[in-house]
Amino acid sequence: MPDVGDAREGLHVTVRGDTDGTPVTLTLDVAAVRVGTSALTVTGGGLDGGQSSSVQQGVRQGTERLQTVLAGKTPSPQPANLD
Repeated sequence: MPDVGDAREGLHVTVRGDTDGTPVTLTLDVAAVRVGTSALTVTGGGLDGGQSSSVQQGVRQGTERLQTVLAGKTPSPQPANLD
């Protein structure tokens, strides 16, 4: 979890089961970040595994954009630091 915002927490969930007799694994990464009295959440995952790098990037960009809005500014429609 990137060191952003005033507080942050992450959760990695893995659920295993069967679909039509075939074993499947669902992996989900969830992150929550608090900035002042506001917060954001980012989730990512699926049957092919977790998306921890995408969730981390979303946390960094989402926190930056939330801080921009809380400062009374308008964030750009497209984040400038996309990989």
